[in-house]
Amino acid sequence: ARVQIERDVLFPIAGLPQRDIERYIRIEKLVAMLHTAEPEIAREYLDGRLEFARALSQLEEELLMEHGETMLTYLNEYRSYMLTYTVGLDRVAKYVDAAGPENRWRRYTALMTTAVTSLPD
Repeated sequence: ARVQIERDVLFPIAGLPQRDIERYIRIEKLVAMLHTAEPEIAREYLDGRLEFARALSQLEEELLMEHGETMLTYLNEYRSYMLTYTVGLDRVAKYVDAAGPENRWRRYTALMTTAVTSLPD
């Protein structure tokens, strides 16, 4: 369903060629696998064990970030909020997937429409 929606709806809106959808999704999945190293680099940097230049180098070399300085600037301002985009994403996916295929969307909808202060581990 995702391929169909992105190919038939989102790609045309963005002006992207529809023939590249499978490649796009494959690359997106590979890039998402890199985010597991991001919290560790951020932690080292925010705790002062990794200076800006070395953190930048690690982001660019290990995570293939083209503009790692943007991430470091974000970390300087918002500190650990970046965990929402890495660890938080993983926790939400695990929580939603645990409901099983028949209840995933129901659990996701409930999560997005009610106040949640924490998720079970």
